[in-house]
Amino acid sequence: MLNPFFWIKRASHRRWFYLLILVVVALALGVGLPNTSSASDSCGLDGDAGIEIIQLITISDQQEVELGKCLNQQEVDQGLEIYRGREITEYVQDIGKRLIPYSDRPNFPYTFQVVRNNDINAFALVGGFVYVHTGLLKG
Repeated sequence: MLNPFFWIKRASHRRWFYLLILVVVALALGVGLPNTSSASDSCGLDGDAGIEIIQLITISDQQEVELGKCLNQQEVDQGLEIYRGREITEYVQDIGKRLIPYSDRPNFPYTFQVVRNNDINAFALVGGFVYVHTGLLKG
C-alpha cells in the first residue's frame, strides 16, 4: 500500500526542482545575453534576468518601493517621456486610486503616471509604479 505522504513529499521535491531549474535558466539568460541597461546595475539588478529573479525572492514593501523608484528613474533616463498635463494625469491617478481597494495589495503606495506614447498600452514596475500610455486614453 502506498503511503500518501510519499506523494506530498515528492510533490514538494518536484516544486523545489522546478524552482531550481527556473533560477538556473534565469541566471543563464542573464549571463548569456548582453546587458542592455547599465542603469539596472545601479538598482542592484543584472538586466532582465535580475528582475525575474527578484520576483522569486521575498523583499519588504519598503525595499520594493525603493527598487521601483530606482527602476522608474532608469526608465526616465532611458527616454520614457512622462506626460505632465495636469488634467489627464489627475484623471489617470483618480481611476488608479479607485481601483486600489480591489487589488491584492490595497495598502501599498501606488504611483500612477501617464507616458507620452501613442501606443495602446499600459505597464507596471515593481514598487507600485503604474504607467498608462496616452494612446490608451485617446478616443
